[in-house]
Amino acid sequence: MSYTEAAKSFKRIQKQCGVEGYTAHDFRDTCATEWRESRISIDLIARLLGYKKTDVMEQRYVKYRPELFNEIKEKMDVYGIENGTNLKALQDEAIKQ
Repeated sequence: MSYTEAAKSFKRIQKQCGVEGYTAHDFRDTCATEWRESRISIDLIARLLGYKKTDVMEQRYVKYRPELFNEIKEKMDVYGIENGTNLKALQDEAIKQ
């Protein structure tokens, strides 16, 4: 399949699914993040995405969503671990990425 044929197929599928305006890279990014949040190892995610090293893949693809930070913070607060680490700074940094 040529690049042009693949691009046309991708656009057709996007339209059918109602997800126009996203790139294949966006879907790859989301998939990697979903895998990580599902506790799949960084090594396995890197292999699935075709990387030999995890550091570049982790920096580029694996992002943590604000709601995940809020969930973790709530759990920490329940156990009395308030401000044990600077979760707010970590959350702000993750959102910037």
